[in-house]
Amino acid sequence: MDKYGISADHVIRHYDVTGKICPNPYVKNNNFKTSWTWTQFKNNLAQYRKDKTITLPAGQSAVPAQQDVTPTPATSAYPTVPFPVTVIIDNLNMRQGPGTSYATNGYTGLGIFNIVEIQGDWGKLKSGSGWIYLADPNYCIVGKEIPQNKPVSNWKATGTGISLVDELNVRQAPNGLVLRQLNKGNRFEVDGQKSGSWIHIKVENIIGYVH
Repeated sequence: MDKYGISADHVIRHYDVTGKICPNPYVKNNNFKTSWTWTQFKNNLAQYRKDKTITLPAGQSAVPAQQDVTPTPATSAYPTVPFPVTVIIDNLNMRQGPGTSYATNGYTGLGIFNIVEIQGDWGKLKSGSGWIYLADPNYCIVGKEIPQNKPVSNWKATGTGISLVDELNVRQAPNGLVLRQLNKGNRFEVDGQKSGSWIHIKVENIIGYVH
């Protein structure tokens, strides 16, 4: 944190990235070889950032910081709040705070949402439902609305299909703009039209192509 100017909310576990139970004591909070829980550890980091002191378990001592480094504020990559975000997957987590260490409050679902506060790459929803991750364009488009296909009255389904994988892109045209994603088990209609390896589909009044 001192060397690179990293804030405490950007300190995460191996578990938060890959799902691997690592470090075990801070995933299961089972007091194995330490009396700290992950929440206590994060609180200690936040306290350390404030005054360079932390409360240690009995018998342990802190290593003093080599130098006091004041992080240089990064230039925001996001518009001035409030601004719109279009979520293009139906399972984007809403978290109780700006980071993966916070518990989830469910999913946003597809749609357009207003962001009223930014912390790092996390945005707070105007509804108060939680925080969402903004930095991955596969999850959401920041600051603009995705053009959606309007439902057409002459759509004639010739059959149905089912996604066998998660995160299957539905694109506006072959290799075009992503309109949304399907997850394993999601069903869709087809009308028999093809373009190479792409098929024309309709799902929840959105018409596009999947590979």
